[in-house]
Amino acid sequence: MSQQKDPETGLFVDDPILAKIDNTLKNHYAEMDDFTMNVEDLNVHNYEKGFVPEVSDSLFQVRIKALDAQTPFEFAFNEDVLKYLHLFSKHRRTFTAIVLGRSELFFPLYEERLDKYDMPMELKYLSVIESALDPTAKSPAGARGLWQFMLRTGQSYGLDVTSYTDERCDPYKATEAACQYLKFLHKMYGDWSMALAAYNAGPGNVNRAIRRSGGEMTYWKIRDYLPRETQGYVPTFIAVTYMMKYAAEHNIYPRKPQARIYEVDTVQFNKSVSLDDVSEALEIDYEYLKYINPIYKTDYVPADKENKGFLYLPTEKIGKFMLNLDTIHVWKRDSSNQESFIAYGKVQTHTVKSGESLGLIANKYNTTIGELMTWNGMTSKTIHPGQQLKLHVPVRKQVDKTKPTKTTYKSSGGASQSNLPANKYIYYTIRSGDTLWDIANKKGVSVNRIKQLNRGLNERNLKIGQRIKIGVKA
Repeated sequence: MSQQKDPETGLFVDDPILAKIDNTLKNHYAEMDDFTMNVEDLNVHNYEKGFVPEVSDSLFQVRIKALDAQTPFEFAFNEDVLKYLHLFSKHRRTFTAIVLGRSELFFPLYEERLDKYDMPMELKYLSVIESALDPTAKSPAGARGLWQFMLRTGQSYGLDVTSYTDERCDPYKATEAACQYLKFLHKMYGDWSMALAAYNAGPGNVNRAIRRSGGEMTYWKIRDYLPRETQGYVPTFIAVTYMMKYAAEHNIYPRKPQARIYEVDTVQFNKSVSLDDVSEALEIDYEYLKYINPIYKTDYVPADKENKGFLYLPTEKIGKFMLNLDTIHVWKRDSSNQESFIAYGKVQTHTVKSGESLGLIANKYNTTIGELMTWNGMTSKTIHPGQQLKLHVPVRKQVDKTKPTKTTYKSSGGASQSNLPANKYIYYTIRSGDTLWDIANKKGVSVNRIKQLNRGLNERNLKIGQRIKIGVKA
């Protein structure tokens, strides 16, 4: 049975590249709702808003030839490249605008690392194809981050994954790893387009394609023998490079991103914190804080004197963070009771005894194997007698569910109101299929309680990813 084509784009309806793009458009961040930046400055051709310029195939070809003269890549112009040029310039213009905006956060970092390794600057566009410049991106196969590393490949290039952190999602560390991996692949094949193919499909698939082609060593000669996604990979790379250079000629401008590289900086510390508490203490939007710190899987940011933690924060908030660090508590939910929390106190040491396992020690101290491994930088569960393990001693605080804490204050209208202490909330993130009744039963609270905590919440229109309050911290 012949494959069905999309009449709009001319691509097969199940084209893997098209699926990635449409998934980005479906799950894009809030920057799509913002007004585009600097349109008057960027609109050098004085196009009307919404106007889609017509570009002839011959002009596309001239521009691709100009790009080819400035790059070590082989920028061919053919029907497949043209399909993706039309895709980004006509049919998925919003995608192009979104990645143009996000590039302001990540491209300065990419360019710095590429320069360090003396690699082609065009490689920064590879991340557009891989993740649409979304540091939290996850593929169906399990690849993660801006550069879409699989677990084992990432680990082989120094990207650590624990119960709490995933360095594949760290823009700085993942970019460093991507440069090293791409340099290795280029050394293997001596050709940047072949290196791109190997990055997408793996060296094994590229080597098989070389054998099947009779020993050819260029991408366009082995292309028909590569996996289907990789056959469209380099044409997409060429089209993305073109669009990032000629966006204004197509009346496309950046969508405002959530952050820019010069607006954030790194802060290190030696005390575990929670993103929720940092958000409240520094008055930073929680979703924004998560966006600029995609490495953390949960709210918990592990740290101690020997293994410092780090956060990316708005530059103007770093001083306030350091001044308030001692008052920012780390809370971790106790799985036995939704309204019980653990405030981690000082560190103590446990000496492993003969016959003890990591699970036995975890149970003894009312913690988990994952936490023990994180606190001690372990990659294996293997322990031996005499080994010293660091433990964060928990101090439990219990909430009396029958007597919820309330604070009475005067509203601006003079009426006495009952409300909960500010900045002390427990949150729940709504998932697909959730109802208030489901959430209330799951979390051991009443529907009315949730409604009281979330004034104006529309229970008939709960949105996936929306965070609602379900209680207060002790």
